Amino acid sequence: MLMLGLGIAGVAILGLVASMAYVYGSEARSPRLVCLMYHRFVTDSEYRACHGSERVYSLPIAHFEDQLRYLRDHGYTSVSMADAVAFARGERDLPQPSVLITIDDGCRSVVTRAAGLLSKFGMRAILFVTTDPKAHVFESGGAEQARLSDDELRAIPPNVIELGAHSATHRPLTTLSDADLAAELRGSRETLERILGRSVRFMAVPGGWYDDRVRQATVAAGYDAVCASNVGSVRHGCDLFEMPRVNVSGTYGLSAFERFLSPAGIAQRRFMKAIKQIPQRIVGPRIWTPIGKALRAALPSRSAAAALMIVGVGMAGVGVVLRARQAA
Repeated sequence: MLMLGLGIAGVAILGLVASMAYVYGSEARSPRLVCLMYHRFVTDSEYRACHGSERVYSLPIAHFEDQLRYLRDHGYTSVSMADAVAFARGERDLPQPSVLITIDDGCRSVVTRAAGLLSKFGMRAILFVTTDPKAHVFESGGAEQARLSDDELRAIPPNVIELGAHSATHRPLTTLSDADLAAELRGSRETLERILGRSVRFMAVPGGWYDDRVRQATVAAGYDAVCASNVGSVRHGCDLFEMPRVNVSGTYGLSAFERFLSPAGIAQRRFMKAIKQIPQRIVGPRIWTPIGKALRAALPSRSAAAALMIVGVGMAGVGVVLRARQAA
C-alpha cells in the first residue's frame, strides 16, 4: 500500500510539472492579447475598510492610475472589444503588446473615478453591466458602488468606455433553470439596448459560472462573443464564447501587476486557478461558493488563497487515490 501511495504521488507530481510546462509553452507564443478584468474602484481609505473577497474585487484608484501609466509607458496598445474579436477570429493582427481592459458589474465608480484616468492615458475599456440595480453586487460600498443610472449609462462616451451585458441579476448562471437562464441573458441585453438605443453584441459571464449549457444559451441569446473568467491570453483561433481574462486584484502592487502581464505570470495564474476551481467542480457552485466566501472573509487574502489551493490539491489527491484503488 505504501509503494502504491508513493507511486501515485510520483505520478501526480509528474503530472503537475508537465501541466505547468504545457501551460507556460502555450502562454509564451506570440502574438497574444491580454484581457484585464476590473470591478470596483475605491479610495485608499475605502480599501483599508474592505474585507474578504472585497479586497480582491475592489481596486484603489491610485493603483489603477499606476497601472495605466505602466501600460502606456511600456508601449501597450489599448484595443476595443471588436478589435479583440477580430484578432481572435484571425481576421487582423494587433500591435504587440496589446491589452483589452474590461470592467464588470457597472458600478458608478467606473464613471466617477476610472473614466477620467482612461482618457488621461489614452486608454479605452468595455464595461459589462449587470442591469438589475438591486443585484447583490451593488449592495455594499455606498453610492459610488451603486449601479450606474440609465442616464449615466447613456452619457458614457463610447470611444472611452463601450458597454456590454453582464446578466440581469448576477446570479450563478449554471444553477438556473433553462427559462431563467434565457431570461437572464436575453433580458440584460434587451434592457441595455433599450437604454442605449443601439445593439449590444458582447457579454461577460458573472462569477465564472459557465458550462456548456450556459454557453449554448449565450449563443441562442444572440451575442457575438463572451468574456469568461478563465485565465489566459487571447490568440488567433481563440474560442469567441470563452475569451480568457486576468482579474486585477486590489491586493497587487505595481510589481505584481507587471509580473502577471508576462507569459510566465499568466501561466502561473492559470495553473493556480485550475487547482482552486477543483472544489467547485466537485461539489458544485451552490455548496462551494459560500464556503469560499467564508474562507476569504475569515482569513487574510494570501492565507485565503493558500487555503483554497490546499483544499483544491487535497480534493484532487483524494480523487487520484480513489481512481487508483478502483483500478486496482
